[in-house]
Amino acid sequence: APGEWFWLIFMGLAGVTGNNLCYFWALNLTSKTNVVVIYAVSPVVTILLAHLFLGERLSLRRIVGVLLAVGGVMTLLTGGQLGRVMDISFNAGDLWELTGVFLAALMAVAAVKVRQTPAGIALTHTMLSGLTGAVLIGSVLGFHLPAHLSLRGVLSVAYLGVFSSCLAYGCQQISAVTIGASATMAFASCVPVIGMLTAWLVAGETVTLLQIGCTVLIL
Repeated sequence: APGEWFWLIFMGLAGVTGNNLCYFWALNLTSKTNVVVIYAVSPVVTILLAHLFLGERLSLRRIVGVLLAVGGVMTLLTGGQLGRVMDISFNAGDLWELTGVFLAALMAVAAVKVRQTPAGIALTHTMLSGLTGAVLIGSVLGFHLPAHLSLRGVLSVAYLGVFSSCLAYGCQQISAVTIGASATMAFASCVPVIGMLTAWLVAGETVTLLQIGCTVLIL
């Protein structure tokens, strides 16, 4: 629909380009486990933004959930010493991931505005906007493709493009319109469990009791 073009472009630039850039920068600066645990706070941010911009009701249950999730993230960032909250020094990777969380939440809120445009067309325009943004930023920052791409590298990029981007964002768009932004992003709470298991099984990262406890709080 003509009146929804702005939101489709915004979703592409904020949710696809911005969120993914923050995510990959974060992975280079902090642990994979920290990234997925911090990402789990996205339902909190989405609930607050949906209340402010969409007028979604902020119930006592949601407020308690917000406080528990924020407590979990603060516990993670302070290494379990909550007394250090006032002089906390954020890891650069953690800050990038928190920025990505904010952009992902904005995308979920914006998706509610897209009700008339068919899901397939909305997804196509969102992905094209995201691709355009990525090319422009890459040109400015001087990103270059590696001279030699392995089969594993090509398959990894293909997986990220097809499943983690197109399919995932398409499902999120349909979900946001159907059940609302807050309910949609609530499922992001499953990310820490899946992410920590993947980091342990694939990357060989050690999962600490503190990280597990923070995940329980956020969930």
